Amino acid sequence: MAADSRTTKIRAAVITVSDTRSERDDVSGQTIRQIINQAQHEAVYSTIVPDEPEQIRQIFRDLEARPDIDVVILTGGTGIAPRDQTYEVVSSLLEKRLDGFGELFRYLSYQEIGSAAMLSRAVGGIWRGRLVFSLPGSPAAVRLALEKLILPQLSHAVALVRGQPSPHPKCVHQTGTASGSGALVSQASATYLRPLEHVRFDPKKMGKVTLFNSPRLFLGLNCFQPGQEHQLHTHAGQDKAYLVLQGQGVFLVPDGEQPMREGDLLIAPAEAPHGIRNTGNQGLIVLVIMAPAPGQSG
Repeated sequence: MAADSRTTKIRAAVITVSDTRSERDDVSGQTIRQIINQAQHEAVYSTIVPDEPEQIRQIFRDLEARPDIDVVILTGGTGIAPRDQTYEVVSSLLEKRLDGFGELFRYLSYQEIGSAAMLSRAVGGIWRGRLVFSLPGSPAAVRLALEKLILPQLSHAVALVRGQPSPHPKCVHQTGTASGSGALVSQASATYLRPLEHVRFDPKKMGKVTLFNSPRLFLGLNCFQPGQEHQLHTHAGQDKAYLVLQGQGVFLVPDGEQPMREGDLLIAPAEAPHGIRNTGNQGLIVLVIMAPAPGQSG
């Protein structure tokens, strides 16, 4: 994911809160640093600290003396187990809270993992002129928070904290519903969007999102949680293609299963049996292209 060319490089401190992790198996910390650097920002500091309040506070005291830190991102310790004490420490340090961050994170997380999302105490706010985000310990959770919430607003938010003028980032406005038959894109004009910003998971079945729908063409997303599948099926009078945007699994075809991963494409002409199964351990997101659109064949 690339940062907007108009944005300023943001410098981040990454803190992994864990009693058991080491540099070798700190997957969440590594994920944060990778995403930050890929977005053309920079992770300039990282450490692993036990979930001990005084040790976490000491890290913040150390960071306060560093003028090169714009945002502090913590991972771990946001649950409700007896050892999960990070929330209490971070929330006590915040001078301003960004309540919307925690609310939106749990909303997005609910779409992926269901009601377990309410057990997360992810929190964000302002401390000593820096942004602070405290995230859960799972790699999937930190990726969700960074890609869907933090990075799209990071440069803008840092400028606001500094008291600098900053235009609002371009927003994607929906012209219909995000599921079912409603479409996000108007049929009357060319519209730019990022499909991964409209992902909707359903804990009970494959999630469906309609991006565009006209008599000539349908574009949508099929969103699979681990283990979910779209069983072998056919379409009469409609050609269909599936492009894997994220995750891994198998394409189901009459003579077996074809392993697939990000970037792979399955083309299913009319009447050709096909299906999809998520065999990975994270969400599988597939772009669906169909012509003509459903209900227009024949």
